[in-house]
Amino acid sequence: MAGIRQTTGTRAITLGKPSPEALREMCRVLGVAPARTLVVGDDLALEIAMARRAGARAALVLTGISSRAELEALAADRRPAAVAETIAQLPLE
Repeated sequence: MAGIRQTTGTRAITLGKPSPEALREMCRVLGVAPARTLVVGDDLALEIAMARRAGARAALVLTGISSRAELEALAADRRPAAVAETIAQLPLE
């Protein structure tokens, strides 16, 4: 990163989960507003946090890293819009 900064004179930006900038850029490329985007993930600290920070909706699938107990421990305003045991249970609308 220091080499990029020295060569270009600008600060490098790291994009990736849970960076809200990464999600906003994906939305820009797809031509969709973050508010009209649903991020599906299995990690409350990565995908779900990224969605909330970027202003997108989030759906948690309980087949991965985060558990129902971790979900229930979250404050109501930090919980995803939807929760499913498997991705097959998510509504398609």
